Amino acid sequence: MLVIRDLIIHGPRTYSELLDSPERISTNILADRLDVLVSMKLIERVNPEKSARNNAFKLTESGAALRPVLESLAAWASTHLKEFHSTIVSASPKKNNE
Repeated sequence: MLVIRDLIIHGPRTYSELLDSPERISTNILADRLDVLVSMKLIERVNPEKSARNNAFKLTESGAALRPVLESLAAWASTHLKEFHSTIVSASPKKNNE
């Protein structure tokens, strides 16, 4: 879900950009996850003819459909996990009148 999250937030990302995410996923795990997500048709290479090394990944329509799921998980975590992790920030944007 970290890869999906990063692609939802940042748009297309290269392997190196995904590797630099704050969670610091290891190279072999990231490569495996990308292969799985491609095989599940949740992500795809931006340019299939370009070498994998310099290519970016983007969400497919199915992958982009996960946005509400991740937003719901973020809202749940914001409500229920604050007592365990004080740095969790509210997933809900504040309204102008608040």
